[in-house]
Amino acid sequence: MGTVHDLYESFWIKEIQHNDEQYDTDEYWLIEYLAAFQKGDFSRKADFAALFTKSGDREVFCVGMRIFMAVCSHDDFELLMDFFENPDDYYDIRAFLVSVTESLSYQSIPYLLALHDLWADTVIAAEIAFILNGMLHFAPPDGLYEGKYGEYATEQIGEAFMAFGEEYDLNSYYYDGKEVFLGDLTKLLMGTAIYCIRNNKLFYSTEILSILSDSTGMACPVKTDEYVDEEQIGAILKYIDQLPKERYQRGCKYFYGHLIQ
Repeated sequence: MGTVHDLYESFWIKEIQHNDEQYDTDEYWLIEYLAAFQKGDFSRKADFAALFTKSGDREVFCVGMRIFMAVCSHDDFELLMDFFENPDDYYDIRAFLVSVTESLSYQSIPYLLALHDLWADTVIAAEIAFILNGMLHFAPPDGLYEGKYGEYATEQIGEAFMAFGEEYDLNSYYYDGKEVFLGDLTKLLMGTAIYCIRNNKLFYSTEILSILSDSTGMACPVKTDEYVDEEQIGAILKYIDQLPKERYQRGCKYFYGHLIQ
């Protein structure tokens, strides 16, 4: 039987069952909410957000944040206002930062900018700027060492966000500066796998695996930090062929095949 710890260590938000001893604990209810989300019932996201943000269990908080990012709409960031108003714990901030791009919502950026301003001149600010560059591409095309992102002021990044909003519809969902689309993600999956096998490198993109798996409810056949071989390339091709691509529209967000609205 599964536990929240299994979700904490997994690259995707898989189906999971209760242990007998979990009844009426934070773990129990987190799994109950997750099961509802996987069936397309998103009606209790506010209760879910209150559960994991107030939980004293670190794994419940981290897994809850990741699930929230997978199921939230643009407007749902308001459900995290208590968290944003009291962002004193570095590890809580990290749990938000490592998951936020998987929300596919660029309406998360004002919250990221507020945190960037609050944590100015710290390592956290540099991390936030690094994440924002992956969304807005405001740094030079040849890139920067991660430490250099600490040199960017909140106002500079905010201008890049305003420019993006003038050109693109922020009601759509985006990945890497483009409207998210299942076909584009599968191309990234295959391209990354081929690069890794040709260069004898470990598969390095957890994000692609998570977004594809969580959006469709079908687990990718490769894992982060593992070597890719010819057999796995074949498995990826089979995986891509099995995905019901006609169900997924460009610029829309899904969880287990259910449209997020």
